[in-house]
Amino acid sequence: MDAYKELVAEVIASGATLRFDAGALNVMGSKLMQAPVEGALRRELIAIGAEGHASFRVYLPEGALSLSVECDRGAEAVLSVHLDGASQFVGNLTGPVELGTLQAGWHEVRVGCASEGPVEIKSLSFFTTEPPGE
Repeated sequence: MDAYKELVAEVIASGATLRFDAGALNVMGSKLMQAPVEGALRRELIAIGAEGHASFRVYLPEGALSLSVECDRGAEAVLSVHLDGASQFVGNLTGPVELGTLQAGWHEVRVGCASEGPVEIKSLSFFTTEPPGE
């Protein structure tokens, strides 16, 4: 296993949150309102409109994971979340989306706008999902 994959697995295993920002955006796989702003240190401003989406290609370790999406409109935004092409959630994100148990590997996470835009996606955060009753 290479160093990056080991680090990601260690972060999740420790109970910490694994956070991806605009730098992890797959620009070619996304349908954005405008090209992302290329800042001095990183890519910024991922704006999606109605029927648009932002695609992220991320390495995730094996295990039960949840996803939180940080956006500028908070819970009023109606978003869709797809993991590897399968719909996981559509609605107002008032809390994390449980992704289920994943196999270790590279995954495509697509966040779409299901309401009037624009919505600015700020980050995606992954963390372990506590088993029921614990």
